[in-house]
Amino acid sequence: MARHKITAPGLAAGIVHRERLFQVLDHADKPVRWISGPGGSGKTTLVSSYLETRGIPALWYQADQSDSDPATFFYYMGLAFQDSVSPDREPLPLLTPEYLAGLKTFSRRYFQQLFAQLPAPYAIVIDNYQEIPAGSPFHELIAEGLAQCPDGITVIATSREEPPAVLTVNETAARFAFLGWSDLRFSFDEAREFAGTQTSSHIETEALASLYAKTDGWIAGLLLILESLDGGTLDQKLLQELPLDKVFVYFADKIFEARDGELQNFLLKTALVPGITAQMAERLTGIGSSEQILSRLCRNRFFTAKSSPADPVYQYHPLFREFLVARAEGTLPAAELREIRRQAASLLKGADRAEDAAGLLTEASDWDGVAELILDCAPLLAAEGRSETVRGWLESVPAESVAVNPGLLYWKGVCLLLHSPPASRVCFREAYDLYRLADDRVGMLLSWSGGAEASLYDREFTPLDQWLALLEEMRIEEGDIPSRQLEEQMAMSIFNAMAFRQPHHRDISKWRERALSLVRGCADINLRLQSAIHLVVHDLWNGNFGRASVLLEQTLAMASTGKPSPMTRITIMNAQVLNCYFTGAWASGVAVAFDALRMADETGVHVWDIQLMGNGAGCALCRGDSATADELLNAMRDRLQWGVRLDIGQYHGLRGWQESLARRFQAAIPHLELSLESLQGTGFLAPEAVMLITLADNLRMTGNPTRAEACLSRACDIARGMGSGYLEFLCLLNSAELALDAEDDVQGDMLLRRAMALGSAGGYLNGWCWRPDALVRLCTKALENDVEAAYVTRLVRHWALAPETPPQHLDNWPWQFQILTLGGFQLIRGNEPLILAGKSRKPLELLKALVAFGGSNVPLERLTDALWPETDGDLAQRSFDTTLHRLRKLLADEKVLQLQAGKLSINPRYCWIDTWAFERRCGEIDAALNLPLAFEKGAALYQGSFLLDDASLAWTAPMRDQMRNRLRQLVGRAGGYFEGLERWDLAVTWYDKGIKLDPVAEELHQRLMVCYRQQGQMSLAIKTYLNCRSMLSTELGIAPSAHTEEIYRSLTVGQ
Repeated sequence: MARHKITAPGLAAGIVHRERLFQVLDHADKPVRWISGPGGSGKTTLVSSYLETRGIPALWYQADQSDSDPATFFYYMGLAFQDSVSPDREPLPLLTPEYLAGLKTFSRRYFQQLFAQLPAPYAIVIDNYQEIPAGSPFHELIAEGLAQCPDGITVIATSREEPPAVLTVNETAARFAFLGWSDLRFSFDEAREFAGTQTSSHIETEALASLYAKTDGWIAGLLLILESLDGGTLDQKLLQELPLDKVFVYFADKIFEARDGELQNFLLKTALVPGITAQMAERLTGIGSSEQILSRLCRNRFFTAKSSPADPVYQYHPLFREFLVARAEGTLPAAELREIRRQAASLLKGADRAEDAAGLLTEASDWDGVAELILDCAPLLAAEGRSETVRGWLESVPAESVAVNPGLLYWKGVCLLLHSPPASRVCFREAYDLYRLADDRVGMLLSWSGGAEASLYDREFTPLDQWLALLEEMRIEEGDIPSRQLEEQMAMSIFNAMAFRQPHHRDISKWRERALSLVRGCADINLRLQSAIHLVVHDLWNGNFGRASVLLEQTLAMASTGKPSPMTRITIMNAQVLNCYFTGAWASGVAVAFDALRMADETGVHVWDIQLMGNGAGCALCRGDSATADELLNAMRDRLQWGVRLDIGQYHGLRGWQESLARRFQAAIPHLELSLESLQGTGFLAPEAVMLITLADNLRMTGNPTRAEACLSRACDIARGMGSGYLEFLCLLNSAELALDAEDDVQGDMLLRRAMALGSAGGYLNGWCWRPDALVRLCTKALENDVEAAYVTRLVRHWALAPETPPQHLDNWPWQFQILTLGGFQLIRGNEPLILAGKSRKPLELLKALVAFGGSNVPLERLTDALWPETDGDLAQRSFDTTLHRLRKLLADEKVLQLQAGKLSINPRYCWIDTWAFERRCGEIDAALNLPLAFEKGAALYQGSFLLDDASLAWTAPMRDQMRNRLRQLVGRAGGYFEGLERWDLAVTWYDKGIKLDPVAEELHQRLMVCYRQQGQMSLAIKTYLNCRSMLSTELGIAPSAHTEEIYRSLTVGQ
C-alpha cells in the first residue's frame, strides 16, 4: 500500500519559520483553511512547520489521481486514522458496493465517525488537492465531510488552484478561510533569510532585490537560482531577459547539467517512481550508495523531502519531478524507458503499492504486466470496495487482450456487477467458456457463481436457466470444490439460482441443506447472515412459515451478538417485513419497514428501499391503513428505475390491489396486467403466480370467468411445480370462488375443503392481495359446512372480519364482541372475557341500558333519563359524552358503538348480543325444517333472567319481561309440539326446563301437570301444583288461577 500517501513529509533543516503566516492561520477562526498557490510556493512546508511549531497533532493525506475512486480515498483515510490516532479505535468503514447509491450519506457518516474519535485540537491535512480530477465525485463527498467539521478540528487543504465550486457554495463557503499567492509569496525579509540558509555565496542586497523582484517571492524559483550559483555570481542581464514561467526549467536544466553522469542517471530513473525508498533506488539504478545520495539530496535541500518512518520514502518536489520525467522521456531510449518503468513497477508491487505500479505499467504499455497485477491484486481491492480502481486498470488494457484472458474477463465481470449486470453476465460467460477450454475447474466455478449473481443483482432471472444448464454439465459432486470459501459461495449461488428461477428443481432441497450447513460455519458474519436470509425468503414463498420464523429468529440472535454491516442489518429487516406480511404481523411489519428506511437514509445503503416500501405498503393495506400505504407507494413510485421490471411489477401489483380493495375492479386490471407482464419478463415464478391469482380475482369480479380460469390454471401449474403449499392454497381459494359464482356448490365445497386443509396445516393467515369481503364469503361458507372450523375461526379473528350482512345464522361465527345478559352480565372480546374493574361501572351501565332498550337507534334522552334521572339536560349530556368515551376506550374499538342523529346503536357487524340472538331464534321457529332442533337452539340461549344482578334498576324490567314472555312462548310451543305427538316424556322435559328458568310461569306449571296426568304420574302432577302455588305466593303474592285449580281438582278425583 502507498504509505507515503498518509505520511507527513519531514522538515529539512534551515527552513524559514513564517510566523507572519502562522498568525494568519491561528486567527483564521474557520474550520477549513484553503492554501492555494503555484507549485513551489512553499505550501506543504508552511503547513508542516506550522503544525510542528504549534504542537498540533495531525493526520496527513497526500492526494493523487487514484483518489478519483472514492473508495481509495476512504480506504487510505481509514489507514491514516489508525496510524495517526490509535490502532485500537473502532476502524472507519470501507466504501463497499452497497453504499454507492448513497455516497453523500456515507461520506457524511464517515466524517462524523472520524471527527468523533479525534482529540481536540487536531488537524487533517489534504496535500496537493489539485491532483483530484475535476469531474470526480470526490469533491462532493469532501463537501459533505467538511460540513460536519466540529470545533477543535481543523481541515487544511493545499492546492495549486482555488477550491472547486462545489466546496464553496451555500453554507460550506462560510466555513473556509483562504491563503492565496499574495499571502504565500516571500516578503523581502523572508527571502533574505531563506537565501542565507541556502547558499554560501555572498549576495549583495541590490542583487538580492533584483532576484526577489524577478521571482516575485516565488520560493522554488528563488531556490533554483540560488542553487545554480554554486559559488558564482548572478547573471543580472540573463535574469532580466528570462520570463518567469521559464525560470524553473532553465535553472533546473542548468543544475542538472552541472551534476556528474551517475547522479544524472540516478535522478532520471528514480524520478519515474512517485515516492521511493533507498532500497528501491538501489535495485532500480544498481547504485550501491543510493541511500547516501538520497540523504545528501534531502540534507542539501535539493528539491527532495523524506518521510519520517524508519524506512523513509523520498519524494522529489513535484515541479522538479515533472522536469526530471520530461527529461527522461526526452533523452532515454524508448525501450530503456519502458524497461525502467517495468522494473520500478515490480518494485512497487513488491512493496504493496499496486496503484503506483499500475500507473508505471500503463505508461510502459506493458499489458501483460497490468494483467498480472490485476489478477494478483483484484481480490483484495474488491474486498476493500475498490472495484473502480480495478475497473480503471482494466480499461487501460486493450480490449483484444482482455478478450482472450479469462481472469481479466472474470474481474471485469466483478467490476461491472453493480453498474451493468447484463454486461457483467456476458463477461462471466466468456470467462467461463475460456476456463472450460483450459479445463480450469476453479475458474469455471468462480465464473458460474459470478454469472448467477449477476442475474440476481439484475433481478432478471430467466438467464439463470442457461447457468443451471451449465451446472448440469459441470456435475459437481461432494468434495469437488477445493476450498471452503468457494464451496460456501457456490452453495448459496446454486441455491439462489434454483430458488428464484427453478424452485421445482430436483436438487433444490439438497442444495438448501448444503447451503444451510455451510452458512452456519461461515466465519464472515455478513455472508453468514445474508445467506441465512436467502433461505428464510425461500421458505416464506414456499409456505414453510414455521421453519422460516425459526431461522429468522436465529439470524436475529446472531446479528445481536456480532457487528454486522448496515447492509446486512437492512437485509435482515427487509426479511422481517416480508415475514410479518406472510404471517399477519402487519403492524410490526410497517414499523420495521420505516425503521429500515430510516437506517437506509442514515447509512446511505439504499439497496432494499423499493422492496421495503413495497412490503411495508402491503402490510399497511392488510391493516386497512390506506394513508400509510399511499405514503409508501408514492415514495416507491418516485424511486422506481423503469428498467427494473421486478420493481415495476411489485409497484403496479400493489396499486392494482389498492384499487381492488376499493372495489374498483375495472381500474385495477390495467395495473395488474402491467405487473404480470413485468414479472413474467423477470422469470421469477412465485410473484408471477401471485399476480396471476390476483388478476384472476379481478377478472372474476368484472364478469370474465373464462380468462380468470386460465390465469388460475397457470398459477396452479407454478404452485405445484414449486411444491408451494402456500401458493396452491391461494389458487384453491380463488378456484372455489369461481365454482361458487357458477352455483356449483359441490365443486366449490370440495375446493374450499382442500384449501382450508392446506391453510390449517400451514398456519396461513394471509394471502397476497386478499380482499376482506372475499374472505368473509369463503369463511362463512366454511363455517356453514363445518370446514376446518378452528382454523377458519383463527382466520376470521386475525383479519377482524365484519361481514356487511352479519352471519346471525351461524352459531360458530367468531364475533369480535359478545354481550351476555341472560342469566347475568358478561362482556367477551374475541374469546376472552373482559376483566371489568370497579371504575368501569358507569360505562358498563350505559352498555346494559343500551341493550335493555333494544340496542339499536336508542335516543340519547332515553339513556340519560335512565342513567342520570335527577340531572338537568346539559349536565346529563356531558355525563353521557364522558361515559360513552370511557366505554369506547374500554372496548378499544370505535366501530362497535355508532352515534348518529342523537341515537346510539350497537353495530351488529362486530357484536353479538344474546337478547338479539334469542329473539331471532324464536322468530325463526315457524320456518324451521327441524322443529326439535330449532327449539333446542332457541332455549340454549336463555340462561336466566335478563340482567338478573341488576333487577333493582327499573329500566331493566321491560326487557326482562319481554325475554321471559319469549321463553314462555318457546317452551309452550315446544311442549305443545311434543304433546301433539303424545311424547309426554319430552313434553315434560321442556316444561320442566322452562319452569327452572322461569319459576312463576304459571301456564308452564299447568301444562306440566297435564303431562304427568297423561302419564298417570298423579303424585308428580300434585307436587307440581303445590310448587306452583308456593312460587306464586312467595314471588308474586297471588294465588293460582282458576284454570290451575281446575287441573288440580282433576288430579284428585277419585282419591
